[in-house]
Amino acid sequence: MGVGLEIYDAGGNTVFSTSDRLARFLGSIATNASNGNINIAEFSQGTPFGIFVPTQTGDFFSPRIYFSSTTMFWEYISTTVNGVIYYGVR
Repeated sequence: MGVGLEIYDAGGNTVFSTSDRLARFLGSIATNASNGNINIAEFSQGTPFGIFVPTQTGDFFSPRIYFSSTTMFWEYISTTVNGVIYYGVR
């Protein structure tokens, strides 16, 4: 018999099971409106993600966020804007 948490809705459908994964927030970093990178060892513990949140208003494009091994990179393609990248693994 399996052991774990399962959550069902009113219709008896599985909403969450032991085969599902939740995200784990690891931290945040200010971009200071410039390209950069940060090495986070915990990125090796799952699939890393980054979410950019601007700290100023105006017309702009969010930076491109990408990962290589345990390093997260962000790169502004066009207009730069101050913001924070929240990152973690799922």
